[in-house]
Amino acid sequence: MTINNILFKISAIFYNIIYKFLEFVFFFTHYWWWKLTFLLSVYYFNESAFKILEKEKEKYGEMDPRNFLFGETSPLTTRLLLQEIEIKKGDRVYDLGCGRGTFVFTANMLYGVHGVGVEIFESYTEKCNRIRQKMKIGGVHFVNKNFMDVDISDADIVYVTATVYDEEFLQRLDEKLKTVKPDRTVISVHHPIKDDESFVLIHEGYYPFSWGSDYVYYYRRK
Repeated sequence: MTINNILFKISAIFYNIIYKFLEFVFFFTHYWWWKLTFLLSVYYFNESAFKILEKEKEKYGEMDPRNFLFGETSPLTTRLLLQEIEIKKGDRVYDLGCGRGTFVFTANMLYGVHGVGVEIFESYTEKCNRIRQKMKIGGVHFVNKNFMDVDISDADIVYVTATVYDEEFLQRLDEKLKTVKPDRTVISVHHPIKDDESFVLIHEGYYPFSWGSDYVYYYRRK
């Protein structure tokens, strides 16, 4: 292991410690945050994201392996992202590629939105639904599908972390996002939508994530 690799791992450890501390500061008075954190720890104690990736990607061997890489949008980042836009109770919020569902759960608890998490890996959606039942949340549900095959035309807000998708997939994603109705919001992490005729950029900037800082684009559907 080189010096640069060692320094990178040390900096990553410090980043995650600070990140977790800030999340604690923001949410330690919220009972739901404690319960969600506990349930995530319990349900993923013996099945890490790496194990899920290895198990599930065998079903989709024909797809580019980059499309299976992952990170997570924590409750802290969810709050920072959503405070940038006007969001109303009862809005329908989609998370395309929701993983463990933290974005959906947090959006529901903070704003009272109806959250829809779409995830191709059944291991995640199965656990998400068990956590939803334990938390007794009625305003969220999870769909075990490729999000390209899910109707998102009723969305008020669409969130997608497009950090590692291959170019062909990103082109299909841009076409998919055009199915959102006018005046609705799309939040895209890392990937700028290349269609000025269909979307207008309303905000952009860096935000913290589990994998580090990343650039986020906010669009309004024309």
